[in-house]
Amino acid sequence: MRFLEKDLEDIIWDNLFFQEDVENLNNRGLECVNYTPFKSRQLRIGNYGICDLITLERGHQSLQVNIYELKKDEVNIDGIIQLSRYVTGCKRYLRSRFPEIEIFIRPIIIGRSINNGDWVYLFNCLYSTISLYTYEYGIDGLQFDLHHMNYSLINEGFER
Repeated sequence: MRFLEKDLEDIIWDNLFFQEDVENLNNRGLECVNYTPFKSRQLRIGNYGICDLITLERGHQSLQVNIYELKKDEVNIDGIIQLSRYVTGCKRYLRSRFPEIEIFIRPIIIGRSINNGDWVYLFNCLYSTISLYTYEYGIDGLQFDLHHMNYSLINEGFER
């Protein structure tokens, strides 16, 4: 059986509705809080594109938004740019409609592996707010691993 991006989306989406299911995702490594899933998946954010999942929680004067970009296979620079485009569109839309509310956006990208090209150094300065997960799908279901993106060379070549 091939595991598709839609399968990953279905599993995450189906486990966002009840606290015990959210705790199951947490126990499997995907750090979720009990957000209310937005009313739709594959949400169009104007001309910025269609994101896979959005969850949100409204506070008294704030809105916490999680934007998920899911990749069947490898996370690479193209996926990060795509996710950044969705974040930009979401911020612009929400701030124009709700200027009185403080908006917090957490971009999340999930894939089977990470392309470890030089682009990963962007996380050290530009993308510290992006949560990057890899997943494994096995006989026991999904398992997620959060990557702390603080890259450096193994041999930095500094003289002592």
